[in-house]
Amino acid sequence: MSCLLATALFVATAYSSPAPLQMFAANGLIAHNSQYPGSLFDDLQIGDELEYCGKVYIVTEIRQYQAVTVNDFIDLDTKEKLKGSALYRKMYNRQGEIVLQTCIRKGNNWEWGRLFVKAEKWQ
Repeated sequence: MSCLLATALFVATAYSSPAPLQMFAANGLIAHNSQYPGSLFDDLQIGDELEYCGKVYIVTEIRQYQAVTVNDFIDLDTKEKLKGSALYRKMYNRQGEIVLQTCIRKGNNWEWGRLFVKAEKWQ
């Protein structure tokens, strides 16, 4: 599951590959924000193309959450408060989607928040 290629972002299996994760309906790829490729996840924008295991996906949603505690999160756009289980159900809720996940760094805190980049399969 470590075959990920992105336009303007190449994640090679020779480097620190993202760890595959299957949660709920979507496939997740989780990588540390301090290492390649996770350090590049925040460069992705809506509309960017990703190739994952020979299929093309389009980035459709990017969400950022502050990690108030290990199990309490705040959506940085809507200010909605979510428990960890509700957040992960919300992010990994669509069959066939891929979700790139990494931490958000703020200052010296490498785990200040969470970044989720969601992409849907393109025809």
